[in-house]
Amino acid sequence: MHLYQIKIGIKQDKVDEFTKNLNSIWFEFLKEEGCLNYQVYQEFKDKNSFCLIGEFDTHDAMMNHFRTNNFGVLIGASSILGKSFKFHLSNVLNSGGLEQIKSLRAQKK
Repeated sequence: MHLYQIKIGIKQDKVDEFTKNLNSIWFEFLKEEGCLNYQVYQEFKDKNSFCLIGEFDTHDAMMNHFRTNNFGVLIGASSILGKSFKFHLSNVLNSGGLEQIKSLRAQKK
């Protein structure tokens, strides 16, 4: 699985505009080939900060996502309405449920 995370701080008076822009493209992200999930979180401490996480089944699917017009809209809205922007790209090495967590916690250091 391939993930990216974007953390965006939005200007206080632009949060509504940002969420409207995001709402217009979020459903389109979910329809993209290879998109497994797309989540948007608003921070508890700072209601002007958002975390977006895109999950894709292949690296190529994620790269194609970055080239879409909708992703361009997100980046454009972030540039105009935002005050901070951080981007992280990851490959998931393992995934599982509670049993995997229990196993990891039981491992010796």
